[in-house]
Amino acid sequence: MKVKLLLAGFFMFTLSSAYAQKNIPKGSLLLGGDLSFSSNTYKDNSSNNKASGFSISPSVGIALKDNLFGGIGLSYGYAKNAISYNSPYYDSTDAHSYGVNLYLRKYKPLKNNFYIFLQGGLGVSASNRELNNNSVRDYSQKDLSVNLGISPGLSYAINSKLQIETGFNNIFGIGYSESKYRDNAYFTGERKSTGFNAYTTLNNFSSQIYLGFRLLLQKKDKGTAKAS
Repeated sequence: MKVKLLLAGFFMFTLSSAYAQKNIPKGSLLLGGDLSFSSNTYKDNSSNNKASGFSISPSVGIALKDNLFGGIGLSYGYAKNAISYNSPYYDSTDAHSYGVNLYLRKYKPLKNNFYIFLQGGLGVSASNRELNNNSVRDYSQKDLSVNLGISPGLSYAINSKLQIETGFNNIFGIGYSESKYRDNAYFTGERKSTGFNAYTTLNNFSSQIYLGFRLLLQKKDKGTAKAS
């Protein structure tokens, strides 16, 4: 939590104190993707819980005007949660998720090849979670969500074409969610729930700081300086 607040403060500080240095011209292409991993282990006197996962999100965008990109991204994620203790109802679950996101990203050039950016996106995602290797418990869950979120980040231009970046995924947002699930350990048949929500990931344990890369193919423009 403290690390996330410090990074958020750093983004705001650089945004307010740095001056614009080099613009990204209209018509440039932005290609790349994000890759994130998570891992957690919990143990007590009666159980051993291990959770791990990863996600990958390729994207492509085009500069609608200087420093402003519009684009689309796709995503896939996998998560596994294993619980072992003296109960016939729990074993391990596998979850797969898929998504598509339309976004607008605004860059602000800083000093020394750094850029700060703010991205707004509209995304749709679906996931499927099932229990494995358990002949006693019948459990499955299917989720669908639509979210409108804001993601701040910081990027560094290694050269005129390659950038690395880090940031928060959907630090603030609003969304709609729908869930269908079965669990014969607690009820029979299938249940469904829906809801609207507003959220922030600053206090959400499952939120992740991501590391990504971007390939920037700048359009030649005599009136705009190239990024170094």
